[in-house]
Amino acid sequence: MFLRLITSVLALMVLMMVITSGNDLAWLVLVSILLWFSFTEWGAFVRFNPIESKFFAAFGVFSFYSVHSKLEAIEYIPTILSISVFFWVCLVPFILKGGLKSLIQEKYLCAFIGWCVLLAAAIAMSYMKLVSVSLLVSVLLITIIADVFAYVFGKLFGSKKLAEHISPGKTWAGVYGAILSVLAFNLFIVLYGPVVFQFSEFDKTWHMLVFKAWPLPIFIIWSIVMVVVGIMGDLFESMLKRQAHIKDSGKMLPGHGGILDRIDAHIAVLPMAALLAWVPIPA
Repeated sequence: MFLRLITSVLALMVLMMVITSGNDLAWLVLVSILLWFSFTEWGAFVRFNPIESKFFAAFGVFSFYSVHSKLEAIEYIPTILSISVFFWVCLVPFILKGGLKSLIQEKYLCAFIGWCVLLAAAIAMSYMKLVSVSLLVSVLLITIIADVFAYVFGKLFGSKKLAEHISPGKTWAGVYGAILSVLAFNLFIVLYGPVVFQFSEFDKTWHMLVFKAWPLPIFIIWSIVMVVVGIMGDLFESMLKRQAHIKDSGKMLPGHGGILDRIDAHIAVLPMAALLAWVPIPA
């Protein structure tokens, strides 16, 4: 537990320093490292050999660079993000219930899915950072808060399992804790944030952009949907590990396992968050 906490704090510090530094090269290096390990770990899910995994990772990083270099001019970015959202919202629930097995059992099809969702998440991050650092940070905080309180509520009150055949540690108490904590955080930001947080980029946080575009009841619904999608991302990664007979996706992060063990919920949430808060990239 202590090692897990230390790793989380250090990783978060590095991430926030790079995001807020304004150094585009540092950002590209960080995302490239995350993608390299993520694609390599996904390669293990589909039982690629080491050479295949490295080729898969190199192709994934190259794909990201190809899109990132023209991000401001590419008009079909929303389409890429929408495909990822469709997968997480419409297909993953069926996969988790035992349907559409071919999507994850067929080696190259599952690899293609990994390429799509990892690339979409990386594009969503870069898009939000270009719009405003506040937008990206606020989205990351939502998923982090959901993850922390799901863990706490699960440990304190968890008894009824969410999906024991996929991830025995997940509980319904954790789900309720994640939803309640994110709702409390999001409502605090939109109702009291303008008074408490008086900085120039506050109006570009995910909360304010979405709150301005939708009435409060819909904003609440979107907040809940974000949490649920993040949980599905977590469960889907657990299903892939179980299918591959792997306990952890890797060994990169002490106390957590691999990169995908840490960012599974973010992968699912980021494209949806970017679409909900979609605004043109500043010139």
